[in-house]
Amino acid sequence: RLDADVLLPLFFRVLDQADPSVIAPTLHALTEHIEPGTPMLREALRRPEGRYWACLIAAELGPAADHCVPELIEDPETRLQAWMAVASIGPAAADAVPAAIAALDDPMRAVHYAAAYALGNIGAAEAIEAVEANVASDEARLGAISEWALVKLQSKNREVQLRALRRLTMLARSGDNPTLRAFAVRGLAEIKVDPTMVAPALVD
Repeated sequence: RLDADVLLPLFFRVLDQADPSVIAPTLHALTEHIEPGTPMLREALRRPEGRYWACLIAAELGPAADHCVPELIEDPETRLQAWMAVASIGPAAADAVPAAIAALDDPMRAVHYAAAYALGNIGAAEAIEAVEANVASDEARLGAISEWALVKLQSKNREVQLRALRRLTMLARSGDNPTLRAFAVRGLAEIKVDPTMVAPALVD
């Protein structure tokens, strides 16, 4: 039987050299054989050569990777992928909230998006003020993600819901950025508000 010291370097070397088309199916297949709480994934997150792939695996596992939260919020090198993994874990990643709030000021703009997304999925009420500070951002995607996160954090606040619907609908209609439009439509589909409010926006 191979232990982690032998298996992990071999596995990550294979991924580094693999054809991109086989990486996603390989990671997906691997997650089906990982037992919840397995120490191997935590060990992979501690290794520089494997951390990136381990973050992707944790994101695929979702809540079953909750035991990896301490390692996910530790290393700055893969923080974007790490916050996306935390977002997939959701409420079980509540211990990551203080670090996620701090990440809203990260020098890398993409990390802001991922941290706001994680806070919304975790449902951290203590993050409302920090997330709200980014709503007025002049960067369209950050402002929209922050609006979306606030809906998740204040699910019964109709004013917040309407504000997010207006913002996301406006972005979904923007003609010059298909990536932004796709993000806005996905955001409209994901926010848990009255379907009679969301459906007209999606139709538009």
